Amino acid sequence: MPAPRTAGITKFEKALLGAVAIIAFALISACITMQISIATTNRSLQDTTTKIADISKVNENLHQEVQELSRYDRVYSIAGAAGLKMNENNVRNVSK
Repeated sequence: MPAPRTAGITKFEKALLGAVAIIAFALISACITMQISIATTNRSLQDTTTKIADISKVNENLHQEVQELSRYDRVYSIAGAAGLKMNENNVRNVSK
């Protein structure tokens, strides 16, 4: 009676396991790379959003300063100090 044969791992099964391991490693590496890329993009977006907010604040402050400096009484007092007089015939009202 022949001895019972033990079932071992064949060369094909070893190659198949190796291929599966390589594919799994490649997928894990791709996933990690994509996560790093997404995190970098999100950080860049946050930086850009912060810069936009800062520039908007500066623009609002400058717009308010323009409004304050172009008040009628201020312009009139500067014109008076420079010796200029109001001539109603040369005044034109402009609206936005």
